[in-house]
Amino acid sequence: MYIREWRKFRRMKMEVLAQRANLAVGTVSGIETGKKGYTRDSLEAIARALSTRPGYLLEFDPNVDHVITIRLSENLESPL
Repeated sequence: MYIREWRKFRRMKMEVLAQRANLAVGTVSGIETGKKGYTRDSLEAIARALSTRPGYLLEFDPNVDHVITIRLSENLESPL
């Protein structure tokens, strides 16, 4: 999970993220550290607050260029 990375990528303090997601700071902190579970609703709220998709929070570090990986996999699947 990459919530902390997305939050820092957006240069957002945890308190601001919690407020925008309508969640308690402790909840956001717990989800970021893995000490608390998350619900679909909380993940969607956090994603909206970070202007991204819920799946991206789970799969993609915003600091890594994923375009190259996607393009390479597309080329491998295309017939020559």
